[in-house]
Amino acid sequence: MPLRLAELEIVCFNPQEHDVSSFDCGDSDLNDFLKNDAARYQDEHLSHTRLVFHKGGLIAYITLLTDCIVLKTPEKKRALKELRSLHQHLPSFPALKIGRVAVRNDLQHSGIGTELLKYSVALVVRMNRELNIGCR
Repeated sequence: MPLRLAELEIVCFNPQEHDVSSFDCGDSDLNDFLKNDAARYQDEHLSHTRLVFHKGGLIAYITLLTDCIVLKTPEKKRALKELRSLHQHLPSFPALKIGRVAVRNDLQHSGIGTELLKYSVALVVRMNRELNIGCR
C-alpha cells in the first residue's frame, strides 16, 4: 500500500542531529550529495534539504531551492494562454525548484516521490498565500 504524506515526518536536515551515513537510494550521486554536500549547500544558502522519516527511519530526502523558469517564445505563448496571465512581457517566472529527490532503494515505487511533489506544491501555495512571496 502506498505511503501518504500524512504518514511521513518531514524535517529540515540538521547535520548535528541527523545521521545520514547509511542512506542508500541506489544512486551514488544522490547518496553522495546528502552525505557530503547538503549541509554545505544549506550553510551557503544555495538550497535546503528536508529529510523524510517513516516510523522513525530515514526513507527519503528532498532538496529545494528558488529558481526561475525562462520561457522561449513558443513556450511563453502557450504558458501565458494556460495561465491566463496578463504579463506577456515577462521573460521568466519565479519558481520553486526541486534540486534533488531520493527515496531509499527498497521503497522506490511506493508513492513517496509523488507525495514529496505534493509537499513541494503545497510549499509554493504557502509561499504565495501566507508569506507573500511570488512563486509559480
